[in-house]
Amino acid sequence: MDFKRYNIAQLARVTNTDRNIIVKWRNKGWLQPTQLVSAYPKYSIDAFLKAEQIANEEYMEEHNTMIRRCVRKSITKNNDGYPGVGEKITPEMWDRILKN
Repeated sequence: MDFKRYNIAQLARVTNTDRNIIVKWRNKGWLQPTQLVSAYPKYSIDAFLKAEQIANEEYMEEHNTMIRRCVRKSITKNNDGYPGVGEKITPEMWDRILKN
C-alpha cells in the first residue's frame, strides 16, 4: 500500500496521466482527496485507481449505449429510403438500388 500523497500535478506526473483528465475526474467527484494539507487536497494512488475504474465503467456504459443506438438505427428503415438490417427488399427498392 502506497502512503504517499500527491497534488494534482504530481499525481499526473507519477501516473503518466494528463492533468486535465485528473481535474475532470475530481470535478465529477470520482477522485476524492485522501488528505488536506493547509487547505490543499492531496490524493493517493489508491484514490486515483478508484477514479480510473469509475471512468472506465462510465466510458464502457457510454460506448454500449452508442452501439445500441446504432444497432437500432440500422434495424429500422433509414431516412434515405434504403432498407435496414433484416428488412425485406421490395421490388421498388431493388429498382432504386440498381439505378444507382
